[in-house]
Amino acid sequence: MGQAACCKDDACEPLILQHNGPETSIAMPIPRVDCHVIKGAHLPNFPQIDSIYVVCQNNGKLVDILHVILEGHGGGEWSGMSVFGNAHLTWDGTKFQKQGSTAIWLRQHNGEFHGGNSYKMVEINEYWRQIQAGTLADEFDVGSSVGHSHLLASQRALHDSSNPYTCVVEGTPLYNALASGSLRLVRGKFLEDLWEKRQPWPLRQEMPKHALWDAEQACSHWRTYGPCFFFALSYGWLHPVKNDPDMWYLERVVRILREYRSCAWAFFVWFRKHGLVDPLATGPPEDIGYFIDFCSIPQQDQERGIVRSAEEHSLFIVGLGVMKFLYGHFATTVTRITDMPASEPREYRMRGWTSFEETISNAKPEYEYRVFTFGDMFKPGANALRDFAFFKTSLEAQTPPRLPEQFEAELQRRRDALPKCSTITLFRNHSDEALVVNQYREAWAHLRLSRSLIYRRVGWGCADIMQLASVIPEFQNLTKLVITGSDISGEGMLGLLRSVPAQLLELTITDSGAEDAVADLSAELQRLKQLQMLDLSFCKWGDDGIEALVDHMPGNIRHLELAGGSFTDRGGVALAALLHELDLQKLCIPQNPVGPRTVDALEGALPGSAIQVLMVGHGSLSHADKQRLRKAWEDSLKPDSGLQIIGV
Repeated sequence: MGQAACCKDDACEPLILQHNGPETSIAMPIPRVDCHVIKGAHLPNFPQIDSIYVVCQNNGKLVDILHVILEGHGGGEWSGMSVFGNAHLTWDGTKFQKQGSTAIWLRQHNGEFHGGNSYKMVEINEYWRQIQAGTLADEFDVGSSVGHSHLLASQRALHDSSNPYTCVVEGTPLYNALASGSLRLVRGKFLEDLWEKRQPWPLRQEMPKHALWDAEQACSHWRTYGPCFFFALSYGWLHPVKNDPDMWYLERVVRILREYRSCAWAFFVWFRKHGLVDPLATGPPEDIGYFIDFCSIPQQDQERGIVRSAEEHSLFIVGLGVMKFLYGHFATTVTRITDMPASEPREYRMRGWTSFEETISNAKPEYEYRVFTFGDMFKPGANALRDFAFFKTSLEAQTPPRLPEQFEAELQRRRDALPKCSTITLFRNHSDEALVVNQYREAWAHLRLSRSLIYRRVGWGCADIMQLASVIPEFQNLTKLVITGSDISGEGMLGLLRSVPAQLLELTITDSGAEDAVADLSAELQRLKQLQMLDLSFCKWGDDGIEALVDHMPGNIRHLELAGGSFTDRGGVALAALLHELDLQKLCIPQNPVGPRTVDALEGALPGSAIQVLMVGHGSLSHADKQRLRKAWEDSLKPDSGLQIIGV
């Protein structure tokens, strides 16, 4: 194994780069750099030794690829592949040059990964200069609304024992059930082996030892990898004793597992960025742990004389008691298989337990990429989608959370919808209904303590938003609300704003279609006096709407995004005035047809302002306007990489 003599600090730990040839070790140029590099074996399209896949995560500063390219390699071209595109960087000994339209690094915008093609090479070289000089600030953050403070807050939540739905610590119910062995997780590789042999999964008492994670390993992996490790299956039994005798679910679970493995790094990076994975973890777990009730808690098969012993019955009761945490915890990944064989008359939503699992997982704090629904369009042998695209199509089934009384009403509605003159019942064991209702009430008492509610690309309309608005007053600790990809209308948005608590700190509502109610919405915003981050992008506010928003802007706003707001110079001038009226540190207004008057206003507002990041860009900006803006930014002594003119 070779070692490149490039580390400037003996305390640096080497990073292992794996490829098709011998292992190569490149030491990091600075200690504790948060960076992951994978070599050819993980890149079928780039098998050569000098092609690299880099996922750079450093509190929003996605630049750590540079030292890998530089150290030990005095020049030449490197090919790279990011999650979203390909590019080339060349190093001439003093600076980097980019070739190709998509960047080799990634950036984050409102919690979503994008290719970094809007970044200028001068920014990368400025990052590299700061890395070399040791002046890269811990809180430095460009192009990311989810920065260092959010990461630390999420990591603190992982160890906050006050809420059993947002912590992974000893003493909480779900952790204790794992630690005691009351609940066992199935190894993903064992399930794959079963499918290869076409053998149904066995019940818990007949599971071979190697098929289950032992208690200590399961707890350790959950603490380290969070939802990258701990999976929970929601499904309806196809046989009252044998569960899945024809391997209907096994085939589907194995397809899900294989696709997850193929993009495990993408999920690992996502969850690590959001504080759900230990920052010291260097890659995804070697396997996952799957909760499948039939395999994970003791069962009975009276036809074969298998009856739970007194000890097994105690384990079963403990496992049953943590169902509400399994499906509602923010550090578990729930896979809901709602499709059933044509021969099965009792569908997923005709069952009480699956109704509970569906509702509790819909109420999961920060649901994103932690609940996947595979319905009747999912055909494991025919689905052509692969990797991340496979999972993205399963993200749109979330519904707004329900109050306990609303959940009971939904159970009754589903009972009333059952086929008449049939033997189908919502609960096979009628005493389970009281248990389920009580578990949901207990769960809600904790879930309502959540500090953030995040609903991305859920495709909701006004009725869904009004349902959400009806439960938000229960969330008295709420400080962050994110809703994207939902045409909620002015009526829905107004109802939502009236429901949120006054202490809200972050509000993101994009693609809302709420421009028709901008006057009422603007006035309602003034109630949120502690609001610091506001993103109302991709709504056609127009100049009148922007002026109304500016007139009622809460005084504590530090971060404002209004991309794609359909406003011109009149709106741009009004927003520029906020640089002096507020302690605004980040303003993002790309994809708006602003012109020279907006540049004039920004030129006058930049000196003495607190702004550190300014993002603009549209075809209406002339080359001269862009040059004037760059000069004004430089003359105002702003961070070199803070000005982002999209489309350059």
